[in-house]
Amino acid sequence: MPMELWQLFALGNLLAFFAGGWLASIGQLCLGIGITLTLLRMVTYFRDRERASTFGVFDAVEMVRVLHHLVKEILADSPYLADLKSGKEPRISLSFLGHSMGTFLTTMLIRVLTNVFDPEADSHLLSANAHSGPFGGPSCPVSFDEQANERQPEQLAQIGDLFSLDRLILVAADIPVWTITTGRSNYLASCLRRFRQTFLFVNDADMVLRLASTFANYFVFPSGTRIGGYRLGNLSIKGRTQAQGYGKHVGDLSDLELHGALRTQSICDNRTFRCQRWIGYPLNVIDCTDYDDGVRYLSAFTARNAAQRFFNYAATLLMVLASPLKISKIDCHGG
Repeated sequence: MPMELWQLFALGNLLAFFAGGWLASIGQLCLGIGITLTLLRMVTYFRDRERASTFGVFDAVEMVRVLHHLVKEILADSPYLADLKSGKEPRISLSFLGHSMGTFLTTMLIRVLTNVFDPEADSHLLSANAHSGPFGGPSCPVSFDEQANERQPEQLAQIGDLFSLDRLILVAADIPVWTITTGRSNYLASCLRRFRQTFLFVNDADMVLRLASTFANYFVFPSGTRIGGYRLGNLSIKGRTQAQGYGKHVGDLSDLELHGALRTQSICDNRTFRCQRWIGYPLNVIDCTDYDDGVRYLSAFTARNAAQRFFNYAATLLMVLASPLKISKIDCHGG
């Protein structure tokens, strides 16, 4: 503990137990502040996030750089490198899988790896906004389908001389839901458009993200609304039915929504997120809320019925808390 915190505890104890009136109230306030700071220190979440942003991201970048040189050394006597330069051989595919806070690390890793100032990679900024320039609108391609036969997606996916980004899989993503919107130049948008395929596995009843992560990020994330503070892993597909299954290829944000305890809000709205409908890159959202494999479950019961949603949240939370007692098969975050 820092010396100032010890002094805060000493002052609080002195005033709370040996003084009276308003001095005792100040002592109790000092104790409350000291206990809160100590509890925040005991929660490893913030230290994990600090390690991810200051160590994990750049260690992972260095790992990919070393891998790049290692592959070149291994293939030095092979005709592959010469065939790659002449276009006879394809690039080596790189796919990434991130879970929970690992999705934050992975998406930041991709953004650092791809040179955002490369003129070829960023040519879409001018081509997408030919009349208004690169800052006249969201910095995303006009339409993924319109550019399917062009070289631009291939250029965006290239990493170094050897690698090409293939698949990005994000599971229980502990990153802000704002990163899926188009109204901001956010790190996920700049990351997703570089992959050939992106899969986002979400769980509306993931109480670890819905409560613990949202509560922890309340102190640091600048959201002006409660629902705007939810995490990306809590997204849901609008109009989900059994016939549609769990997966959906999202072409615009009107297919996605967020559920609060008592209300539902579309990602494509004019009140909170204020973003356009189109995304500009391929995104496959898989809603796993009602999934089970006969042994493990991700929620207590269905979240498909809006009237049962609140009770599903409450029951899932209780069963998650009871999981150490081995009386519950529900793992809403890691399952």
